[in-house]
Amino acid sequence: MKQFIVLFSVLVLFGCSKELQYPSPFANSNEGQVSITMGTQKDARGFYHYKFDNTKSFNYTSVYAEATRITNERYLYNGVSVVESSFDTDTYWVFDTLTVTIPLYNPFRSLYSSPYFTTPLSVGTKTVTLSQYRNTIVPLVATSSTYFKEYDARMDEYKPSGNNMWTKQLIGPIPAQYRGDTIKIYVKTYWECGNYSLTYPERTEKIDSLSLIIN
Repeated sequence: MKQFIVLFSVLVLFGCSKELQYPSPFANSNEGQVSITMGTQKDARGFYHYKFDNTKSFNYTSVYAEATRITNERYLYNGVSVVESSFDTDTYWVFDTLTVTIPLYNPFRSLYSSPYFTTPLSVGTKTVTLSQYRNTIVPLVATSSTYFKEYDARMDEYKPSGNNMWTKQLIGPIPAQYRGDTIKIYVKTYWECGNYSLTYPERTEKIDSLSLIIN
């Protein structure tokens, strides 16, 4: 019985020592929270909607995410919360052909724009087919990583709730063939909190998702 009490005490002290050694990085919780949104209202079923612009062959829009700010100065880097996100989707499309139109200039005969006549006007164009991109698989959402930032009312297009940080990612190009389809978008968020992140990965790595209907 005495051995059991001693062992129980050691386990309790060890568990408490980790909490004391690595205090929470967050103000009101011991774990981070993330949410993903289109910045518009959901419908009654919880789906977001995007109205496709039929005057364009490809459309673009943005998806937003907001995350808990790191407030414990112990985990800040030069006074900044380091929170990283990576986006993904279940929807991809394949390039058939990619062509670009290049303007052509003649430095001796081209006309120049006013008022200062410093910008030459093209004398023609040339269309180039980039066959090396044929059959390239393109995700509907850019999958490169982004970092969360603090909200600045003077310039930011999206306002997160409370004291959260925010980031965004590009959706597109969206081909016209996806009108009427529903796509799934995911965001995985990681809070860089040193040893706290290593000790409690379930508290500093979170995933959220949304469903978007292309109308």
